[in-house]
Amino acid sequence: MKVYNAGYLIISYDRELIYKECNIEGLSQTILTICNGIRPTFPDYWFFPWCNSNKNDPIAQMINGRLKISKEEHESGQSFLDTLMEEEKFSWPNTFKNLEDARFFKRNYLKGIENLEIISLHLSEEYRTDFLMNEREENDFKVSIYDFLESSLPADVKNDEILGFDICGFSNNNFYSFIHNNLQEDFEAFGKKLNDLSLVDKYEDAKLIIHLIDDGEIEAEEILWYPWLIVKCI
Repeated sequence: MKVYNAGYLIISYDRELIYKECNIEGLSQTILTICNGIRPTFPDYWFFPWCNSNKNDPIAQMINGRLKISKEEHESGQSFLDTLMEEEKFSWPNTFKNLEDARFFKRNYLKGIENLEIISLHLSEEYRTDFLMNEREENDFKVSIYDFLESSLPADVKNDEILGFDICGFSNNNFYSFIHNNLQEDFEAFGKKLNDLSLVDKYEDAKLIIHLIDDGEIEAEEILWYPWLIVKCI
């Protein structure tokens, strides 16, 4: 299976950072999600003081309280991301085009935050083709996941680094997790169990789930859904 890189995320496994309104019943103790509507990513809206959403967000306040960086370092981190955006290497608010930049940001600006991991996102050739076709007219961002996938070459992925497939919709340059629609119950009803990270293990099972959503047999948000291959970055 040919896969294409869509960028790199810095994610947390901390259950305390999962938004309280999310229904995680039936999911594993450890939950990996690329959707920042379930759990913030690093960076995310919380890293940017001018984001109005931070003012009354206890999780944003909790993360900023753990950062352990000075005001000058925080401003330096924002400048670093601004530069990456100008160079079209960062899709706001959270996706890096290059692994080296994600590592640099994690090492220098995420002091005090534990249980973080860098992962890479991928789509198979057939879903990449579908994604680019559907998003071509919708993409009006200066830098986006679309751009990363469009310029991507086939990636060399080792089996022992594969964590699974995250079933996520995509809209407005954001990932929309199956957890929002409580689809874990539907997956189980069709005999598709999630692994110990709440991901789908096999590509064939992930494809079937997408087909069931597309055909309306699993009722979900009316957006484009894809099986995002998640790979651990060593």
